[in-house]
Amino acid sequence: MLNENTKSYLLDMGWYPNRYVDSQDEQIILIENGFIINEKAIDFICEFNKLIGCFPRNTNKTMEAISFDIKYVVKNFFPDLANGIYSQTINEGLCLVGSAYNGHLALYVSYSGKLYGGFDDFFELLGENYYEGLNTLFLDKRGQLVELIG
Repeated sequence: MLNENTKSYLLDMGWYPNRYVDSQDEQIILIENGFIINEKAIDFICEFNKLIGCFPRNTNKTMEAISFDIKYVVKNFFPDLANGIYSQTINEGLCLVGSAYNGHLALYVSYSGKLYGGFDDFFELLGENYYEGLNTLFLDKRGQLVELIG
């Protein structure tokens, strides 16, 4: 469940409850760029695709960009980490769904619906479901660090 803080930021970005956006084009783009899609990621994309905004970072009070625009974020991340060491570490597939912290953190939804963030050898579980993960992001909290295998 989304908390009120997260809902406020999402509403400012153009989200509304029960939002649904067709994701056929985005699914094709993800597949063409080497990402493996899953049902939970499709659900996320249908609800949040094309939303772009910002939120304040608690540590230094700067505004951080966040994007769920698949056509934009797919250009900035390669599938190698998602399909490779990240997926191998958690033992389930991941699909790119967005970016946070000014494009430095890739956001992935797993087959089970968990939200993860990754950048190179940094990988964290943001939430047991993607709503919980969004709450973690918009509250500028740290996720649970995941130690990569190998």
